[in-house]
Amino acid sequence: MAELVSGIATKVIEKSLTTAFHELLRRRTEAAAQILLSQLASGDANIADIADIDEAVAMVFEYISAAHRGAARANLRLMAQVLQGQIQNSPPLYADNFLRWASLLASISREEIIAVTAYREMWKRHEAEREGNLPNAGQDNHENDALIGPGKVFKNGPEFHRTISALS
Repeated sequence: MAELVSGIATKVIEKSLTTAFHELLRRRTEAAAQILLSQLASGDANIADIADIDEAVAMVFEYISAAHRGAARANLRLMAQVLQGQIQNSPPLYADNFLRWASLLASISREEIIAVTAYREMWKRHEAEREGNLPNAGQDNHENDALIGPGKVFKNGPEFHRTISALS
């Protein structure tokens, strides 16, 4: 009798876990799709212009897979931005261009996102200064003061630079 009860309990638990797992994947797929559709709607990417649907399917599959693995919403937004940019700017569309960035973008931490964004802004400022297109060129700028220091994203400058170095 105990064996029968144990067998039934095992089946119920299996069924419950399977149902919960499928529900989790459904919710993650739905959230990821919403992020992607919102991103695509905000730009000039036209899905109807994609000549090779297999390439687009491979890209979306990797994007949804990242969502299933638990990628954060910020990471999914980054991936959606890259996907949108490639649809917009890269005819013909090749999935390998997206796939090269997908795993990095899916797993990058909040701090790394902030560091890369700050570094990109610093680089843009440097390029503008070099080309003479910046009105305040030569002045000391403190664009990373909000990121570096006690209680901020990075404790000190070397931590910020180590993060940037690890990403390059």
